Parts: sequence; structure tokens; C-alpha cells
Amino acid sequence: MTYTTLLFDIDNTLLNFKESETIALKQLFETLKVPYTKEVLDYYYDVNHQLWEAHERGEIDQQTILDERFGVSLASFDLPYSGREMDQMFRTLIEENNIFMPGAMELLAAVKDDYRLGIVTNGITDTQYKRLDHANIRDWFGHIFISQELGYAKPMIEFFEIVAKEMQPFNPAETIVLGDNIKADVYGAMNAGLTGCWYNPEGNANPTDIKPDFEIKNLLDFLDIIK
Repeated sequence: MTYTTLLFDIDNTLLNFKESETIALKQLFETLKVPYTKEVLDYYYDVNHQLWEAHERGEIDQQTILDERFGVSLASFDLPYSGREMDQMFRTLIEENNIFMPGAMELLAAVKDDYRLGIVTNGITDTQYKRLDHANIRDWFGHIFISQELGYAKPMIEFFEIVAKEMQPFNPAETIVLGDNIKADVYGAMNAGLTGCWYNPEGNANPTDIKPDFEIKNLLDFLDIIK
């Protein structure tokens, strides 16, 4: 198959969100004087995960995530900040702590001149643009699709329908999506008639019945698929 269009997820695909998140949470908790303990962190991660899952199912909007992930998980500390205020502090710290996934820069440098590149991400519009700017890679992408801006989240078919419409001329058979989330990225792509490549750097067992078109552990292995 000859691919002409490459669509990339951001978080934990191009940029190491997990590591950036760890740094940002530690800094935030220090500012708020909240104990940085496994118990508190696990509760935050659980609340945040459930909110994002609900958003991907179309049950809540992203503003609800911003209001509730800290508002709910840190409610017991009776802090003098709203959930939204704490979230803004957190996102500012995330924007300042960009870390590339291994091989991401090399991969982008290898493909940026020969393919149409796009971003497909579930995230907060302002935050994602700032992260791309701080990483100095925003200009490499001709199209950037962010769930908050579109009003739909991956894996919703509507998200990918907007991608196809905005990227005309667009050939689904020549388009491949690379992402670490097998539901949002891979299923979303395949359900829309695109090719889905699962980036699975830890070699984790597939927790779903979704069968990706491709699976890679190293980002540079993506070059073998598209060339």
C-alpha cells in the first residue's frame, strides 16, 4: 500500500505525556500543598481516566473534564481554588514540560517533506497548540485536528469525517493513523476506513478485541510500513 497522508496522535505518541504529567502533577501538588502520595495520585488518575472515557463515548464535554478532574479528586483537601483554576495551573505546567517520545523527532524529520502530515488529538485546543509550539513542530503539520475544537473526540466517526472533509483531496486508502490508544486511534481510524497503526512501546497485551492493521514498538519502525 502506498500512503500519502500520515495522521499522528500527540500524547504518548509524539510527546511523552506520561512523563510530562508526572512532573506537572508534582509541581502542582507542591504549589497547592497537597501530599504527593500514591493514594492521592491514584485517585486523580482514576477520576481523570473515567472522565476522558466518558468524553470519548460522547457522554460529557471537555469542559466537564477541566472542571471535575481536580475539583473531584482533590475535593477532600478543601483548597481555595476551583477545579477549573487548578486545571489551568496544571495545563500551564504541562505546556512547559514537553518531552519527545524516543524516535519521534527522527521520524518526523524523515517524513515531513514527502507526505501530507496531520495531527489528530483528543485534548484542549489552547494547550495542544502551545505544546506543539514549544516543541517547535507545529509548522510541520498542514492540518491539526483537536477534539475540543471539532466538538467530537476520537474514536467518534464524526471526528474522522471532519478530517476527511478538511483535508480534501483525501483518499482514505492512502491514509494511516499512528497512535498509542488502540480504541481512540486505531479503532477510530479503521472504523472510518483508514489504516490504523498501534504504537505499543511497552509491548502490552491488547486489552480489546480490536485487531490493528499494524503494531510497532519503535516509532522508527513506522518508516518500514509507509515506504
